[in-house]
Order: sequence, then C-alpha cells, then structure tokens
Amino acid sequence: MLVLDSSRTNTALARRAARRFVRARCPWADVNDVTLVAGELLGNAVRHTEGAWLLRMSCRREALVVEVHDGSWPRP
Repeated sequence: MLVLDSSRTNTALARRAARRFVRARCPWADVNDVTLVAGELLGNAVRHTEGAWLLRMSCRREALVVEVHDGSWPRP
C-alpha cells in the first residue's frame, strides 16, 4: 500500500511515487494511465478544495485502487 499526504510531499512527488508503486506492485497496470488518473485527482484536490489531501493506493491480484481524499465537505 502507498499512502502519501500533503503535509509530507507535493503533488509532483506523489505522482512519481505512484508511478514507482505501479511498476513495482502492479506490473499488469498501464503506468501512464494510472499516473494520469492519480495526477488529475490530486490536481482537483489542490485546485478545488482548501487544506490537506491524502493519496492512497493499493494493489491486489488484478485490482488497483487509487483514492484521493481532501478536506472538502461537499461531494464532487
């Protein structure tokens, strides 16, 4: 599992970490697609909310889960 938050890293480093995670743990996943999705989710969290964000990625068999949480109350 990969867990990163805005208090310890920035979005560029989080995207790089996501890329490394996918290459190491989910070789069947398209690294570019996953990096794009993670980057877009992080970008939205930064642009449309105030406060911290959290990126969480997990990989099991052929299932990859990418989650981004932020401090916004309203649902997207």
